[in-house]
Amino acid sequence: TCARLIDAAANFCPLPVTCLHRSLMLWFWLNAFRIQAAVFIGTQKADGANEFRSHAWVSVNQMVVNDRESVVVDFPLLQYIAMPALKPDLDR
Repeated sequence: TCARLIDAAANFCPLPVTCLHRSLMLWFWLNAFRIQAAVFIGTQKADGANEFRSHAWVSVNQMVVNDRESVVVDFPLLQYIAMPALKPDLDR
């Protein structure tokens, strides 16, 4: 899948690659192929600390496509990013 290709490419990146980087890349890629996708960002308070953790994932038709559903349910939604409806290319 596209998500696995992005994960494989990230392994060769000399800089750290986060879930947000991977999710944004997958989001752009899917939308380039006219697949309506959204990036979701969730946060949670770390146990017993004054720290927050965050996580990003991509959803298509309300299905998580680059992570396990069991992981994302632990991160209450903070924000999401979606592309406006893509119009068909009538010049083709």
